[in-house]
Amino acid sequence: MMKIYTIFLILILLFTNSSSKDNSFTIIKLRDLTETSFSLNNQVIVLYYENNIQRIYNSSINLVFKYGEKSSTKVYIYDSLDKINNIKDNIFIDYLKETSLKDTKCIQISHDDSFYKDNCTYYIVLYDYSLSYSDSVYVINSLKYLTFENEFFYRINCSSELTFNFLIQKNYLTYLHYQTSGTGVSLFGNTYYINITNENGEILLNKKSDETSDYVRIEPNMKYFASITINIGTYSQYYFPQKPEFLLNYEKYGYNILLEDEREVKRRILSPQHFSFFKNISNLSIDDESIVFSGNFNNYFLKSLFYIKFYQSDDFYSLVSSFPSDKKDFDYQVGNLDSSLSFKIEIKRIYNSQKGVLFGFFIESNENFYINSVNNYINIKCEKAKKDHDDTDKEERIESDDNDKENSSYDILWIIIGILAFFIFIIILCCCIIFNNNKNNIQQSNYNKYQYNNSNYNYNNKNVNYNQNNYSNNEYNNYNCNKVTTNNEVVYDYPPPPFPAINEN
Repeated sequence: MMKIYTIFLILILLFTNSSSKDNSFTIIKLRDLTETSFSLNNQVIVLYYENNIQRIYNSSINLVFKYGEKSSTKVYIYDSLDKINNIKDNIFIDYLKETSLKDTKCIQISHDDSFYKDNCTYYIVLYDYSLSYSDSVYVINSLKYLTFENEFFYRINCSSELTFNFLIQKNYLTYLHYQTSGTGVSLFGNTYYINITNENGEILLNKKSDETSDYVRIEPNMKYFASITINIGTYSQYYFPQKPEFLLNYEKYGYNILLEDEREVKRRILSPQHFSFFKNISNLSIDDESIVFSGNFNNYFLKSLFYIKFYQSDDFYSLVSSFPSDKKDFDYQVGNLDSSLSFKIEIKRIYNSQKGVLFGFFIESNENFYINSVNNYINIKCEKAKKDHDDTDKEERIESDDNDKENSSYDILWIIIGILAFFIFIIILCCCIIFNNNKNNIQQSNYNKYQYNNSNYNYNNKNVNYNQNNYSNNEYNNYNCNKVTTNNEVVYDYPPPPFPAINEN
């Protein structure tokens, strides 16, 4: 009996696991103003979004896909997870709405939809019978106010009209910088509707434009409500390569920026505008030291102009309200940049009264192009000119010149020594030749003398022999006559024959 219960329990577990396996799917949470990636590998994936608000605007919740436009991907919207669990054999029932990603990148839940409810969690089921599908989705809930920290940038990735509603509040004085990109052709371009109102109902901005860049003063501890609607141009998505963009960010002093130390400042540029960069030069030696504003701005569709204005004070905070916003209010122009180039502007302090300098950077439309802007940045920093390196280079050049001169002197000296050695060698060679000739003459002369003396010697020797023979004959005769015997020997003392003198040198 126990075995039967055990087998029955095992069968129930196997059936339960089989059922859960058939209905298993991945669930991913979506958040406002956040891009969420997913990969659909098991045919079904579930995205869910918590719409925990009381509706403020008559707009929609937008689910914007990065790629989308995939006809094989079906979309089913539910308001309960239990309804999805009842799916069998990928047959979907009891859904609120059915659609697909065919020819679209945006799925909307509008306040006009019959199933819309406040404070509701929506489940978006993606079903694709293909092997795999990877994408990402971005959520824009325009039914409520959205918040952002220091910067919000968005590039429109679909052809639908989108609305963003922001709640703006800071506990210190600052400026809200808003800017949009354009095509330069308003007839076929994109249109931006921007409205900013404070909590007292005062309208600070109500503007319609194809491109814009400006600032709104944000008072501390006051609420501001911003609404930005982008209407995608009918032909812009076909004829202009860049996507419509807009940027919101906080600038503490508007378009005026204080350059401290040698830190680099980086700002995103979407449309024609200008920045002013202030630098303290009170510690700069007159006519001896200089500062360099350097950076880059890579944009073929915009041009840049540089201006300078000197101040008798280095107090940025007291001067900032008086900084000019027009080019004609600067002292003079110091350069320009037409396209995709780096810049380097060197400034010297000429008078003791000059304590600060304002560097104006103006970005304008380039008349040679219809397209005014694309997404890009300006990078700029200010630092002292590196004269130490210049002096070092100068010293190295001087040292190199001295070395060259010294080497040149050594070369000339060695040339002179070589010439002198050559002449000495020639003189020694001539002396050797002359000495050798004299030696040969002396040897020849001695040899001749030897020949002569040897001849005399032979001649005298013959006479001696002759006389000796005569003497011998006489002696023989005497011997024979007297018969006298003697043991005395006759010794002849002849001088040795002369030999040539030997030169020991």
